Amino acid sequence: MTYFMRREQAFFPIYIGLVLIAVIVNFPGRLNPDTVSMMWQAANPTQLNTWHAPFATFVLSFLNPAFGAPGGGLIIQSILMMLWPAIIASEVVRSRGNLSIRLIYLLGWGAVCAVFIALSGQVNKDILLLAFISSGFFLVTKEYLTPRELPTIWLLASGAIIVTSIALIRLPNLFILFVPMLVYFNILKRRRAIHVVGRILVIFIGTALAYVTIPAILGAKTSHPEIAPIMFDLVGIETVSGDRILERLIPDVAKLEPKLEQCYSAKQIDPFFWGPCAAYGSLASQNIGTVKRAWVPVILSHPVAYIRHRLAFAASLLSKDGSGNKIIVPTPPGFDLATNAAPYFSSMPAEMRTGIQIWRPYLGYVPFGRIAHIAFTSTLGSPLLWVLVAVGGVIWGLKTRAMSTERWIPFTLGSVGLCNLLMIVVLSGSDDTRYLLPTWMTALGICVFAVHRLLFYREPSA
Repeated sequence: MTYFMRREQAFFPIYIGLVLIAVIVNFPGRLNPDTVSMMWQAANPTQLNTWHAPFATFVLSFLNPAFGAPGGGLIIQSILMMLWPAIIASEVVRSRGNLSIRLIYLLGWGAVCAVFIALSGQVNKDILLLAFISSGFFLVTKEYLTPRELPTIWLLASGAIIVTSIALIRLPNLFILFVPMLVYFNILKRRRAIHVVGRILVIFIGTALAYVTIPAILGAKTSHPEIAPIMFDLVGIETVSGDRILERLIPDVAKLEPKLEQCYSAKQIDPFFWGPCAAYGSLASQNIGTVKRAWVPVILSHPVAYIRHRLAFAASLLSKDGSGNKIIVPTPPGFDLATNAAPYFSSMPAEMRTGIQIWRPYLGYVPFGRIAHIAFTSTLGSPLLWVLVAVGGVIWGLKTRAMSTERWIPFTLGSVGLCNLLMIVVLSGSDDTRYLLPTWMTALGICVFAVHRLLFYREPSA
């Protein structure tokens, strides 16, 4: 019996068990307002628009005809999400290290698996993105453990599907994928610079074209989600600088109440679209061309105000005030939030509520929910800590001279985590912590790699 087959025998029971637990304790899955809209669009294709990526809408609703909404999305997220936790657990189980150390590590990783199980139950595009990242981590881990046994064609095809899926959920994610692709082609495959650039350009252009053409093929209506971060910058610059930018662009803004400076917060742009100041967002959407053309010139003409605005946003993003963490996992003891709460759900349009199953917490979910809640509300849930670990991974990689896995894995993970942070700081209009979950994931990956190198490392077998 080969080493690879022994690994399979350890992996599959753990993986299947984790998927089943995730589905059972979370079924039919928890919703947020975005997911309700996506499920409604999936059931009514004529209402499909590009505010949420049509690809994510399609994936999360693919199994709904069989399992209901959002039960189908829960199953898909669980299948993808549990790949990496399962392979790490299987390696700890079959490692040859000290039994006491293995048991302690397995107990700690069991707590991490509980967090992944709870996360799987939050059905939305941000957790779907995390699930695809988990499947990518699974591929990297498997390649690292058995580099000669994994078919190259299968690896490349699977990797291409994952990369494309991550970018199709949110096109700027291509930015955070640049570093791992550069490392793969230039360091691991030893390609010349011109070949590296060519391959990356092909991937970038192909994915960008897919991002544009898929909505057209599906008949999705254009809704310009980019208006949110653009408005966030214009409003922020105006508030900081005192220059009446929006009034010059859209004269009707001067008639609106409450005044813009009373609506602005460095935390998020949401009040300008769904709150008491929604009239500003409505006017901006009606004048989308004017607003988009003004974005870059306004930034260039007010660089200090822009930097102050974005630094204030970054500070809010990295703070841990709990508001974003509640959306990641619901708060005990009621575990009730947003669309999971009956009063909120009943306030939504009747046509959007049709066919939607509402999650009700029960005893089986409680231990997983409590562990996840502790993980994201304690010091471990601090975005600043995740960023510091990512920085540590980059430093580790840069200080290691040998061109080995000890260098490229922590360097790549840390770089991806920091690139995700930079992307959110520059392009987002909300300080919701769930947007930093990819950074959390990379920080966790760095910690896992460090522990395995310290406790269980041996040269991968041929």
